[in-house]
Amino acid sequence: MQKERELQIKYYDKVASRKVDWLWYPYIPYGKITIVQGDPGDGKSTFLLNLSALLTLGKPLPGSSEEREPTVVIYQNAEDGIEDTIKPRLESVGADCSKVAYLGNGGQSITLSEDSDCKEFGEIIGDRPCSGLYRRCGYEPSKRYKGGDG
Repeated sequence: MQKERELQIKYYDKVASRKVDWLWYPYIPYGKITIVQGDPGDGKSTFLLNLSALLTLGKPLPGSSEEREPTVVIYQNAEDGIEDTIKPRLESVGADCSKVAYLGNGGQSITLSEDSDCKEFGEIIGDRPCSGLYRRCGYEPSKRYKGGDG
């Protein structure tokens, strides 16, 4: 039996304001969902793979000169093969592949098309402290993960 929600009117004077912590100002904040959307062939994968390379190497992001600590990136892709597409693309952009992870089952990337996959993914990521290791995740294409067409 599903528990009924009890909606309440809340007031903003009870909300504590806080600054946004940015991975890449003003594009990608930490702790928020960032969607990279576009038509097929627009370069979404290329963008995310290049961003992953910069993060894993600790290099400055475009428009910045700020060096950063190399970090682990979780790159989840539901369309492309791990061995024949994703890994070669990561290598071609110079990513440190020892710092690029994916969630998989038996050598295959999980699709997150089932609610149980999404729940398990959230539990795995949620178990990690925000110590810098898993602060940026790239998921694409998002429709594919919820059972739509990419």
